[in-house]
Amino acid sequence: MPFVWMFFFRTIHPVLSQVWAESFGAKLALREESHHAQCGVCTRHKLLLRKLSGDRQLRNQQMKAYSEHLQRQYDDRVQYWAARTRSRIPVLPDGEHSICLITDGQDHNKYRYPRDTIFQSKELSGCIRPCMDATAVIAHGYGILMALSEPFVRKDSSWSCELIAYVVNQISETSDIRKMELICQADNTSREVKNNTLTRMAGYLIGSRRLKRMELRFLQSGHSHEDVDAWFSVLSNLLESKKHLETPEDFQQVLQEFLVDPKQRPHEQKFREVKIVNSIRNWIFDCKKTMREELNQFNSSLNFPLGLVPQKRPPQVPKSLIKCRENMDLLGTCGGLLW
Repeated sequence: MPFVWMFFFRTIHPVLSQVWAESFGAKLALREESHHAQCGVCTRHKLLLRKLSGDRQLRNQQMKAYSEHLQRQYDDRVQYWAARTRSRIPVLPDGEHSICLITDGQDHNKYRYPRDTIFQSKELSGCIRPCMDATAVIAHGYGILMALSEPFVRKDSSWSCELIAYVVNQISETSDIRKMELICQADNTSREVKNNTLTRMAGYLIGSRRLKRMELRFLQSGHSHEDVDAWFSVLSNLLESKKHLETPEDFQQVLQEFLVDPKQRPHEQKFREVKIVNSIRNWIFDCKKTMREELNQFNSSLNFPLGLVPQKRPPQVPKSLIKCRENMDLLGTCGGLLW
């Protein structure tokens, strides 16, 4: 039997692959094995299933747990697909409006500059070239923002807040977002979206009545590949076809010309921008300060719901505890009250 399989893979399998590629490749392509990191839970289940090949009962139990894991990650994707569809509809049957956006970063090795055929020579193969960071925010049904930045610009939670706030501001120029819900979809990276800064920003937008509702959603680690990653693959092929790109402005021009084509992302037509970002605000502190100032300013003129108006601290609280509270970012249960 081993000889038969060896004969098959060495002689017959290459011929079948060639015939399939020539006759059916344009209709159905066979995806190659992925080189990306795999889900740790899936890998553990597969290894256990392989080890339990001799025990049918344990293998069935392990297969049931593996199927439940796959079903959970599929249910997360269904929630995102439903929100994406709702966002592309101008007005829902119940009269509500929804904005669904997804944000992610692209491999910065694709944005190494300067790019030229001369760097293929052996003399310049070891030349260290800077890499730009690229982050995309796709607001389904509205528009696309592509942000490019140099390595010295920090890529933390403030970076994600800056881009999301810019996209929401672009939508607010043509729509009344005070009656809309915002659903922000991202992967499971805590550095970008899954952190206290984005949660504090959401509380600030809701507490100041700039948005009706905001929700942060995250896909499971290892199962976060979505439409934005497929779009990154298209951009990578575009950049690979350009042999001469010297400056960040050249990358910006190529991407902007590509986005002008209405066939690319046909649902997002209201705005398509490629920006080079040189600096961002510190949302970790600015959002906290703005929340305090606005609550103190409008406290006498607006009727805030219970929990939005800052109350005085009780005098019996020790000073050390008050100092600790000032240094911590505490999110309130109604609207995002910050100490």
